[in-house]
Amino acid sequence: MRTIPIPDEKVLAAVDRAERHRDRTGVPVWLVFAHLGIPRRSRRVRAQLGGLVERGDLRRARVHGIELWVLTSKGRRRIARSGEQELPESP
Repeated sequence: MRTIPIPDEKVLAAVDRAERHRDRTGVPVWLVFAHLGIPRRSRRVRAQLGGLVERGDLRRARVHGIELWVLTSKGRRRIARSGEQELPESP
């Protein structure tokens, strides 16, 4: 079974929306998956998050032992340039 790749801009938009809904910087991976409307075990998106860190669009943080994904200013600019991303209804 093949999965359809999710554009980087859509993943960044999901992180952005999750941060805004939590009203704090940084979100756990399961919340990113929820905002994308995909299963929590998506290895492809986990790898994609790592690639976005390498490109400087996201950074990792750790709070109380939980890994969080934080949108950087470079990532925010990338979202702004890409236009509105269609995400599923928010969880």
